Amino acid sequence: MRQLLIIAAVIVITACQSPPATQLPTTYSNYQNTLIELTDWKIEGRLLYRDANDKHSANLFWHQQGQNFSLSLNTFLGTQILSLTQTEQGATLILDGETYQDSDAKRLLWRLTGWHLPVDELTLWIKGLHAGDAIPTFAEEGWLAELRYQQWQVEYDNYRKTDSLVLPHLIELTDPQRRIKIKVNQWTTL
Repeated sequence: MRQLLIIAAVIVITACQSPPATQLPTTYSNYQNTLIELTDWKIEGRLLYRDANDKHSANLFWHQQGQNFSLSLNTFLGTQILSLTQTEQGATLILDGETYQDSDAKRLLWRLTGWHLPVDELTLWIKGLHAGDAIPTFAEEGWLAELRYQQWQVEYDNYRKTDSLVLPHLIELTDPQRRIKIKVNQWTTL
């Protein structure tokens, strides 16, 4: 009887333990190179944008192909709030059925919506990649935990394996005036 209790206790203890954290398959510099090579991808998820005046929440669809991207924000019922596309020819924003163009997507979005969304940087940050003057902090597992870039602080959480990569599924950006949260429900590498 005592042996059965010991066996049952061991089973309960091991069943309650958290699964081991996903480890990077190689060193961070090699992993960073793999992320740099990931130029074509899609995410679906949710975006929360909050500043001193407004709070917005939307379904997020982002499609990245090389340097070009398209970003679509929809209501929870599927109605498109806006669509923003950046190509080598410039940026196009569709808002309230009207089409607007500019050479810079970030500036176009700011001018028409008042949203300061660092879309150029997000093409890297969404993947958990830092570049340039960003100051990174790494998690124990080796991936990006947070970074600081100009006025932005970016925090990463909920890394999960997607295909052969470990990618972030929760990204929170803050600056002195706003907070942006991106929750990725689905990653697709193309």
